[in-house]
Amino acid sequence: MKKIGVVIPACNEEAEIASCLQALEQAKQHFYSKGISTKAIDIQILVVLDSCTDGTAEKISSYNILTISCSYRCVGKTRDLGIQYLIEKGCDWICCTDADLVKRAEQIGLHITWSNQLRVITSSRLISRVCDGFSQFLWGIERHNLDNKLTTKPLRKII
Repeated sequence: MKKIGVVIPACNEEAEIASCLQALEQAKQHFYSKGISTKAIDIQILVVLDSCTDGTAEKISSYNILTISCSYRCVGKTRDLGIQYLIEKGCDWICCTDADLVKRAEQIGLHITWSNQLRVITSSRLISRVCDGFSQFLWGIERHNLDNKLTTKPLRKII
């Protein structure tokens, strides 16, 4: 069985978390309505509660989703914790979303265009054509693996 993971970092998102989880549940149902079996692909949603002092955890308790807690007060570290957790749970593909991203964008007057026509293809090249691109991130992982002589396979063989 393939597993898809969705990480939602949340810090005091009591007002928004229910809408986010409902939207994800609708997306799951739409996905499965296309004839894909729940036995073939399992979708796991994980909320990472970061230093929550409001009722976010209580709102989540009525949903059948995973939660873990941390006290980073840093969305990047919180997101990474969730990603690592889902990797350990065997997820093959992981995406992230925020509980409040769209609401905050709307509140400050940004124009939002909704479309399912956009497609993103990400290169796995390690030699970048621009400074600080995604390849630099991948090369950093590669360098870390080589420097620490980890037993994991490198991203590509270095010539």
